[in-house]
Amino acid sequence: MKNSSPKRLSFSELKTLTKDLKQKGNVPPFINKDIGMLDASNTSLAQILKVGTPYIIEDCRLGLVKRGNGVLTVNMIEHSVKKNTLAFIGAGCIVQPKEFSPDLEVCGMMVSNDRLNMALNGNVPAAIGTNATCLIVEVSQEEADYAEGIFQLIWELVHQDNYPEGTLNGLIHALIHYYIGMNKRNENDLGDGKPRNRMIFDKFIQLLNIHCKKEHSIGFYADKMCVTPRYLGVAVKNTSGVTAKEWIDRAVVTTAKVMLRHSNKQVTQISDELDFPNPSFFCKFFKRMTSMTPQEYREN
Repeated sequence: MKNSSPKRLSFSELKTLTKDLKQKGNVPPFINKDIGMLDASNTSLAQILKVGTPYIIEDCRLGLVKRGNGVLTVNMIEHSVKKNTLAFIGAGCIVQPKEFSPDLEVCGMMVSNDRLNMALNGNVPAAIGTNATCLIVEVSQEEADYAEGIFQLIWELVHQDNYPEGTLNGLIHALIHYYIGMNKRNENDLGDGKPRNRMIFDKFIQLLNIHCKKEHSIGFYADKMCVTPRYLGVAVKNTSGVTAKEWIDRAVVTTAKVMLRHSNKQVTQISDELDFPNPSFFCKFFKRMTSMTPQEYREN
């Protein structure tokens, strides 16, 4: 079977990218076993992310847009990013870039789960403590400069020989809490609390990203949230304009795309892992959602 897997944002793939960039005369990303860093002035995000391809995030990512703009979906929610946007994308998120401006520049880092836990002394804040957490917030120029200053300190530190591990952990700790603080302030600026429908929708999407492989019924998510399926359906539709069933279908097909792109699993195995009654049913569902069969998508 032909393997058409695109590049992934894993540590091993970044090591390969580092070699490619060195050959082209660019300053490459820094990469070791548990931290990777991009310097916006030397590395284009377009060299790492392929527009239109879904990526599953294995470790957390922190980024700052320094110039340009882009559009991407994270866990099926579309986000527009521009200069002075902070983004935290946690393990378990599914990211699909939609478009980037030619002048897009991003500085950022990827941190392994082990390093994240060390930096936070095992006390992961609730704001990022759940699977597939995504925080995206616009900040002022002064605030963006502060975040960039921490990135720069980390960049300079990891390029030193025998740098102090405690200092690195402290800087990561500071950066994580700065992102959380900016996101919390942004939420407070939007009001004294989210409308109940929005809270229900956000919780639904969070649960969907965790359970969509095996749970395809609205009733399951309603039970998890202690509401009736009808109440959940109305809240989701009123908030997003899309029915809960459509969100479930989107989550399942996105997960299927990731599995088709990033593995050599047979369609029958993917069908089974996504809890379809049989491969034929899965193939009909996938074609209805994408206008392609699973095999056509894999080979496209």
